[in-house]
Amino acid sequence: MKFSGESAYNIAKKLSTLSGMEKVIYPGLEDHPDYALASKQLNGFGSVVSFVTDRKRVDPEKFMKALKIVTPANTLGGVNTTISHPATMSHRSLSAEEKKMAGINESLFRLSVGLEDPGDIL
Repeated sequence: MKFSGESAYNIAKKLSTLSGMEKVIYPGLEDHPDYALASKQLNGFGSVVSFVTDRKRVDPEKFMKALKIVTPANTLGGVNTTISHPATMSHRSLSAEEKKMAGINESLFRLSVGLEDPGDIL
């Protein structure tokens, strides 16, 4: 967990610098609303990084199809890095209103970082 957590942090930092990203959600980033609390209570920040892309610049379907190393999956966690597109995977059965209430939109992705080198993932 330590390695994948460190990798997730490095990936979150890198993603936050890329054009085409609206938001990177990771409790280990100082701009996360619960960063101070997470720093006190957690031993590491975990291996899941969520991010929201700029829909005008990044087409979710093309993005998912272009992935080489990262595997699309409905469930997150494990030694291999996986990615989820909640709007079309885990939350696809929800109505548009239910998705909105849950904070799910077409530009949201969840990346579960495994044991690969972060440079290979990015």
